Amino acid sequence: SNRVYFSEGSRIWMKGAGNLTDYSDLKLLHSAPLEVTALTVDWLYERIYYVSSGR
Repeated sequence: SNRVYFSEGSRIWMKGAGNLTDYSDLKLLHSAPLEVTALTVDWLYERIYYVSSGR
């Protein structure tokens, strides 16, 4: 499955990579209590790891 993950402020979003200008499949995955400063995806086990404000 072709997906793009990105963060904006304290939110982590997921979107299909097929058509990046179509927002109909944009999905909020997580809203962190602090700003997300790092985000990585483990594609093998389909897990997302993030760091909030250096913690």
